[in-house]
Amino acid sequence: MSDKKKHITHWLPLAAEAIVVIALAAVFLFNNHLPSKDNNPVIVPADTAEPDMPSAAPDTPTPEPTEEPVEIPTAAPSPTPAVMDPIQYFLSDTSQERYTQWIRALSGDMPVNIGGQEYTITTRYSYAMFPGQDNAKAPDYLLEQLSQWVSPDMITYEPYEYRDAVSSYTWYNIIVTFPGTVSPEEQILYTAHYDSCVALTDVNPLELAPGANDNGTGVAALLEAIPTFAKTSFEKTVKVIFFSGEENFMQGSTAYAAAHAGDKITGVINMDMFGNDPENARCFEIHVGSMPESDPLGRAFEAAIRDYSLNLTYDYFNYVAYELGDHTPFWRAGIPAMTAMENFTEDSTPGGCGPRPYPKNWHAPTDFIADVNIPYAFDIARAGTITVLRLAGAQPIPVQ
Repeated sequence: MSDKKKHITHWLPLAAEAIVVIALAAVFLFNNHLPSKDNNPVIVPADTAEPDMPSAAPDTPTPEPTEEPVEIPTAAPSPTPAVMDPIQYFLSDTSQERYTQWIRALSGDMPVNIGGQEYTITTRYSYAMFPGQDNAKAPDYLLEQLSQWVSPDMITYEPYEYRDAVSSYTWYNIIVTFPGTVSPEEQILYTAHYDSCVALTDVNPLELAPGANDNGTGVAALLEAIPTFAKTSFEKTVKVIFFSGEENFMQGSTAYAAAHAGDKITGVINMDMFGNDPENARCFEIHVGSMPESDPLGRAFEAAIRDYSLNLTYDYFNYVAYELGDHTPFWRAGIPAMTAMENFTEDSTPGGCGPRPYPKNWHAPTDFIADVNIPYAFDIARAGTITVLRLAGAQPIPVQ
């Protein structure tokens, strides 16, 4: 082979290799300078384009977004319970019509329902009530009514022994207790006798002793008060007591005063027969007695009449006070007490009632509701309840 041929043969592989390298470089440059599908720009229409955001300064970290504070909802404050003055509550709740119905029911003017059976209470003579005569179901009637307002543990059917010239008997007082919350050891008693009788007549009291005035008027006062008392919180303990045996010389109250001699009784408000007012004079008697500690009770009764415009006048008795009532056993025990009753005695005090009307139907078989001056009696009853609410420290009553 000639030298020239040998030289050409030697450079051919090198030239071919160079061509291949140049071709590869050209392909590489072409691919890197033409946009690929993945690098095509996204064109955003002008009306939907987002505004340009300023770019962060070089080497400055992008600040974290600040979170708005989250308000945690708080529970709405509980509304302050609505309350009502206890006396205003009582005055708005008591009813002259209902007061009248109690007297009618207790004096045989209308039948009553006891335990699902109908009875007519024609007498409340203690000798008739406690053997349980069908016409003398006043204790059962009262207990059933009371159980609608208060729990059984607040009601006491308290027995006592009574002896007459012939035999021994068990009679009962009915007591409803409203415990005090501040000074529970101090007690205010609100009382009335629920028995009746007839005298100086040939009518048998076992059969007929209606007692609408004596003492349906007093018992009805207590019955009208208890629904309000059941809703009331008292500073002192209040005991509402229905005495039996009053017509047999205060047997029930005498037995109670003896059995409860250790109780701290700070006042007794007794309600006894205040419906006889034929001339509508609207005057009655407050019997306080000579014990100085009883005088604040009478003054509180006066204040109730004055402060609530009850349109009543009265005799105020200290040294000539009537003694044949359920207040007297407490006086004898040194316990402050008073009685409210109609213009009954012949005595009078300055500015008081003056001459008394004839005590019509007193202890008579004709003591029916027809002769009871209901508006007059109802206002005396309201004065008694207001007095007890004040003396016992009645607290405002929650209302809806």
